Formats: sequence, structure tokens, C-alpha cells
Amino acid sequence: MLFDIIHPEGAEPIAFYTEEFYAGTPAICRNNYGKGQAWYFGSRVESSFLYRFIDLVCKEYNIEPVFPTHEGIEATRRIKDGKEIIFVLNHNKEDTEIVIPFACRDLLTDRDFTAGERYVLAVAGVMVLGKL
Repeated sequence: MLFDIIHPEGAEPIAFYTEEFYAGTPAICRNNYGKGQAWYFGSRVESSFLYRFIDLVCKEYNIEPVFPTHEGIEATRRIKDGKEIIFVLNHNKEDTEIVIPFACRDLLTDRDFTAGERYVLAVAGVMVLGKL
């Protein structure tokens, strides 16, 4: 596995490598810029770590998720003219059960869902949800 040797130059080192050639050098850095931050990971991280990291950052800044976290499920929100649309995509190699967190209609199938309803999203499946 390859690792970057990070020279922070103004960024704050958050975590350090602990083994071999890289021991003691920054592995993760954070740089404040304007009203935001940029994070840099000097190596590939496991998805479980990345999910925990994203959850921590979101909690720190009171960012509410668009959709409950499901591994391999992507959800994005678009708002236009006051209407909120949620796009849900299954990137997994198998059908995946998800929980619909709000009352909505799948605009592709015209099916209505109630908050908390479970649904199995097919491999490469897509939903376009309009809140009711």
C-alpha cells in the first residue's frame, strides 16, 4: 500500500503514522479555510472509519444527513422552487434493504412510502423521492 508523506504547511496534523518508514509523519491533516475546512487523508482508509469520521464531522457542525446511512447507498438532495427531491442509488453488488425516513412518493414508480417503512432497493437501483 502506498502512503503520502504529508508536509502540512499551515494545516494541522490530526493523526500520525505509527509504523515503519512513515512513523511520526502526519497521516491526516485539517486545514481551515475561510468558513470551512479541508481534510486530507494520506492513505486509503477503511470504509467503516470513513463512515465514523463523516458522522463525527456532521455532528460537530450540526449537519443533518439527507438519508440514514446504509453502506453502499448514495443519497443526494436537490431543492428547486421549494420542492425537495432525494435521489437514492444502490452501489452494492446485492439488493439492499433501506429504511425510508419520511413520508414520500417515488417519482419513478409513483409508489408512496410512510416514514420508517423498509424497502429493498435492487442492485444498481435508483429511487427519486418527493416528500409528501
